[in-house]
Parts: sequence; C-alpha cells; structure tokens
Amino acid sequence: MKSNGIHSVLTYSEKRKNILFLLQERPRTITEINDYLKIKSTESSPRLKELETVDLVTRNGDCYELTWVGKVVAVNYAPFLDTITSIERNKDFWINHDLSVIPKKFQNNLKFLKNCKVVRSKDYKICYSHDEFVDNVINAEHIKGVTSVFNPYWITLFTEVSTTDISIDLIITKEIYNEIKRDYSKELKFLLENPNAHIYIYNDELKIAFATMDVFDGTFFSLGLYDINTGQYDNQNDMEGTDQSSFMFGEFLFEYFKDKAMEVPRGQPTSELVMYNQELETV
Repeated sequence: MKSNGIHSVLTYSEKRKNILFLLQERPRTITEINDYLKIKSTESSPRLKELETVDLVTRNGDCYELTWVGKVVAVNYAPFLDTITSIERNKDFWINHDLSVIPKKFQNNLKFLKNCKVVRSKDYKICYSHDEFVDNVINAEHIKGVTSVFNPYWITLFTEVSTTDISIDLIITKEIYNEIKRDYSKELKFLLENPNAHIYIYNDELKIAFATMDVFDGTFFSLGLYDINTGQYDNQNDMEGTDQSSFMFGEFLFEYFKDKAMEVPRGQPTSELVMYNQELETV
C-alpha cells in the first residue's frame, strides 16, 4: 500500500511534482498553472488539493503558493531528481566505467551532467577523436583538458589551433610528456613558447580524459573513462554536454587536478626541457 505522506504525493505523480516546481518560482492562479503546464482544471484541482493535504501548498485568495515546508522540499527535491535523471539517462556509461579517479564530491554532484549524452565512435574510427570533439576544438576560444591517454592526432590539432589567440591549458601525465618530448619536441617547443598555452604535469595515477571548451556559440564538455572490466581506456564512448551545467562541472574538476599538477615553464629550449623532466622523475 502506498504511503499518503509527502514522498508518495510527489513520487507517484508527475503533475504534482511539476506544480511544486512551478510554484517555487512565484504564487500563481489556477488558470496560470493550467496554461503553463497545458493541463485542464479537472487535472490540476485534485493535484493541488493533494499538495495542500500534506502542507506543501496553500491557497491565498486566488493564488496558490508554497508553504515554508513546500519551499524546503522543492529546494532539496530538485537536486535528487536531477541526480536520478543523470544516472538513468546514461546508466550503462556509469556502470561500465571506473569512477574511482573522480573525487567523491564530484561523484555526489552528477546532477550537473543530467543533460549529457554518450557519443560512440564508429567501429572503423576507434583511433580517432569524436567528430564533435574535433569540431569544438577548432571553434574554441578557450580549451582546458586533462588526459592520461595519448593520441598523436592531438599534437597536430592543438599545435594548429595554438597559432590563433585561443587559450589552451592541458594537464598530462609524466609518461605522456616524456613521449611528446621524445617524438614531438618541435611541436612541444612551439606550444611552450606560446604565452596562451600552459602545460601541466600530473605525477600521480590518472585514469581519465576530459575537456571543457568555450566555443563561439556556447560551451562544450567531453568526458572519457576507463572500462571497469578491461582496465583499458574506452576510446569509443565519450560523454558529452553543451550546457552550462556540465561545462562548470568540468571547469571545477579541471581545477581539482590542476592544484595537484606542476606547470612546465614556458619558453624553455629543448635542452632545458630534458633537465626539467629529470626533476619530475624525482617528484
């Protein structure tokens, strides 16, 4: 048997839930509620009565408004629903990937990724970046990225975009830095001479690849993780978002890793980079 309390009143009715969040904005008449939610009075009146019964809503003249209890419930109920939405919308992604690299405070705020979707590369393009990722890099004004995997294509891509006035901040592992220094020293030197480019070395274990970008027409967020079954990076499935919420999630996550990283001094000649790398070995 269903409970008659606040939980069941909100859980078992989408209309009651929508009315609660609508009244969170301001008091409204029943006509305004019907028009906004596109429902009939025969649907809204019983729902409002049920919300009144559990002291979430009260009537004041012609308007309905939230009680102090209703305001508290609305504020706390919305994040819970957003979290559920975020997990259910991309459930396979979350279940099948290793989240241990993501700090608990960020795991507890997956609600910010509720509008993200998983993008899968075509099987014959598993060694390439997602088209959405590349398109946004080309059109970006500011790029922030963290990665524990290396794709040679990124060297060309980031070197090309760094010739413009865009700002680039990259956090990479010591292993990736060593490989770039060995095989792409010319490109690395070019990036380090660019005042708009910053490269950081993360010396601890890092099992993630993500980026945030300010683009001309909005924002972009991309997240890649390691497969929990194989232990290998999943280069086919990325979670991507274009809303401000996912972008800010990525921005704060970038700052978390940046605080634990060491920046490579800019403008150093290759010989000095070798010395700098030797110092990193002892960190």
